[in-house]
Amino acid sequence: MSSESFARIVNGLGPLAEVFVADYQDEIQGCAVIPFSNHSAYYVYGGSIPDPLTGAMNLLQWEAIRYFRNLGVKHYDFCGVRINPDKGSKQAGLMMFKERFGPRLVQGYMWKRPLNPLKSSIYSWAVRILRGGDIVDAERHKLSQI
Repeated sequence: MSSESFARIVNGLGPLAEVFVADYQDEIQGCAVIPFSNHSAYYVYGGSIPDPLTGAMNLLQWEAIRYFRNLGVKHYDFCGVRINPDKGSKQAGLMMFKERFGPRLVQGYMWKRPLNPLKSSIYSWAVRILRGGDIVDAERHKLSQI
């Protein structure tokens, strides 16, 4: 994501989002963008440098959880992991990271429906060429292996 897109998202959310940054000796280790309401806080966007200080991102999450609890927010939602990801995959690593905090995994559904058939076809073709498909394609591929 470009810095302009990132800024647009954060600025668009205004006071309904917090940005958390983990740093160590003036080097940023990672960050998280967390929109929230009185009901829930949602960890929708975050990331870290390639080799962050051990525990930096865990501490960032614990501090975010504590911050929102002190505001009276009732739930902290880690917003998605793939259930039964391929071992050793990036998705498996994300699931392991999020499971450390003891969340309850809830199985959901995903689908895609084109709003503009031509643009959707172009997007699907391009993302297949560049990345092997989008998240829906990846999960649909798993279903064909069952």
